[in-house]
This record gives sequence, structure tokens and C-alpha cells, in this order.
Amino acid sequence: MRASLPTVKEISCCLNSAEASIAALENFSLGETTLVTGTKAVADTKVTATSKVIFNRRAVGGTVGHLSYAVSAGVGVTFTSSSATDTSSLTYIIYY
Repeated sequence: MRASLPTVKEISCCLNSAEASIAALENFSLGETTLVTGTKAVADTKVTATSKVIFNRRAVGGTVGHLSYAVSAGVGVTFTSSSATDTSSLTYIIYY
């Protein structure tokens, strides 16, 4: 058990860490989508040319192909399968 109150420096450090954590939460989005004829555009105006995307196939649908994505600054992310009949469900995280 602590015998004294926290110092101003300790409180300041905790507040700065909390603010940094909140700011980090505002710098990404996550979601789910389903491919239609092997492609799906996800609108997101926060996307920049340097945005990073992590995604995976959540459920298989149709004829599975190789997945890729393209970012379009200020517009969003487009997921594409090499199979035009891929209707898989995807989950994704976009880091701005």
C-alpha cells in the first residue's frame, strides 16, 4: 500500500499516457465486409496514401482467390480477389 499521495510528475505522466492512448484509438478503423464478384470498395475519407491495412478472410465464399488491396487517399480501400467469383467475408483494420 502506498503511504503517500502521487506526485504531480506521476499524475502528469499518467495523464499523458492516457491522452496518447486515446489519440492512438482515433487513428484506425476496423470492420467487416463481403466481396461481391471478387471485389469490395470500403469508403473511408480518413484513408491516406500511406495508410496501412491488415485484413484476413473470415469466411470462405465462392471460388477463393488471392486477396489484395489498394488505398485511395480520401476515398477508401478496395479489396480484390484474383477470382471474380470470390464472395468471401473479410475483416480488416485500417491504420491512418
